[in-house]
Amino acid sequence: MNKALLTFSILALSACTVGPDFASPTPIEPHEIRQDKTGSVSFAEKTANQWWRNFDDPRLNQLIETGLKDNPDIRIAAARMSEARALTGEARAGLLPQIGTNVQKQRGRSSANRLGAFPGEPNFTDWEYQVGFDASWEIDLFGGRRRALEAAHAQVLASQGLLNATQITIAAEIGRSYVALRTLEKRLEVAHNRKNALAKTVELTGRLVDLGSASPSAKQQATAAFLSAQAITRDLEAAITQQRHALAILTARQPDALDEVLNADAAKIPQIAVSLEIAYPANALKVRPDIFAAEQNLAAATAGIGVAIAQLYPRISLLGSLNFIATDTDTLLDRRSISGGFGPQVSLPVFAGGAIRAQIEAAGARAEQALAEFDKTVLEALLEIHDGLAALKAAAAKEDDLNGAAQNAEEAASAIEKRYRHGAETLLNVLAIKQHTFDAQDSAAMARAEASLAAIALYKATAGAPLNPDREKSR
Repeated sequence: MNKALLTFSILALSACTVGPDFASPTPIEPHEIRQDKTGSVSFAEKTANQWWRNFDDPRLNQLIETGLKDNPDIRIAAARMSEARALTGEARAGLLPQIGTNVQKQRGRSSANRLGAFPGEPNFTDWEYQVGFDASWEIDLFGGRRRALEAAHAQVLASQGLLNATQITIAAEIGRSYVALRTLEKRLEVAHNRKNALAKTVELTGRLVDLGSASPSAKQQATAAFLSAQAITRDLEAAITQQRHALAILTARQPDALDEVLNADAAKIPQIAVSLEIAYPANALKVRPDIFAAEQNLAAATAGIGVAIAQLYPRISLLGSLNFIATDTDTLLDRRSISGGFGPQVSLPVFAGGAIRAQIEAAGARAEQALAEFDKTVLEALLEIHDGLAALKAAAAKEDDLNGAAQNAEEAASAIEKRYRHGAETLLNVLAIKQHTFDAQDSAAMARAEASLAAIALYKATAGAPLNPDREKSR
């Protein structure tokens, strides 16, 4: 009866877990994003997390998929997740009995002058053999080890969230770098056209100077414009080389490894191939891996409070040993060679100079830090989403305006060229109006890049999550 009562008491106590239980914090309630009914967008497309496929650019798809597989930052994050999983196994092992074995053989020599030796008795040597097993099991009465396992498991989930966040960041960085590269290539194309037109201006102005129809300063001005345009092309060529190097590093390649691959494509700036409908940012908050990681870090810190509190309570361990000891191997496994013991061990901190209380306070402070970090992460996510939506809307409108400006400039240049062919305009006027066309084309290229970069930033801010395409219907 007493044994049954003792067993029941131990089991009841082992169900006790000190420290606070983790409760998922309520995030800051996001406000609905309001806008007019024109120019709305929707991320509910064919590519939930693989947002880059919405650009319909096979080269971009290939680069991002390569980067997600080989980028060193992603490999580091994956290794950290593996480490966290291994530490979880270590924490889980702390709940189980520990069993060890030992085999020993030693030769001993007695002293002739030892206490109790007879006068004249010589010293002697002998062999001793020992085979044994030791076992111990700390009963987790107050849940300290279970809290440690809980914290380790939360760290695994946090590391998974950080790995996902790293993947999202690398994909966005590759997307941004690729858009920047294609934009520079498009601008270089425009710059070459500008330079060639200015070269013709220099040549024509020189002829007019020779004929006395223009002053030498006119040729100097034309030459200065040509040299400035040529300098711009050199800057763009250098920037293109640097951008290719950046792309190569992001995909874990050597700096010039992508030159041949990227040269095979025409300079076309990726453009989002879907419309985007602004919906509720809460949809994105639910899937952002950095918010998930911050929440799991808070869970781990909360469990750490229980680990610290458990040190205030008694620790009960069951210890046992079984050994076979003999002076020769023939009798080693004989019943009379058995030696061992079994029994409980209780340890209780009596005085630690306030160290345990200090550890509990420190654990509570770490939990407060983790909660503040969670709130900060949510706020930053909301800021990124709101800013991203505003930037995308503005960039889309700006792109429309500058595309219209470029189209009007091209039409004006075409009309001037037509008049020139009929003798109603001079070549200098044609070349001058073309400079305005080149300016408009360059601005339109940068505006398209700005819109694409804004879309990438918004995809990153929403973790590539689809937003609600039927917001107006659901209201």
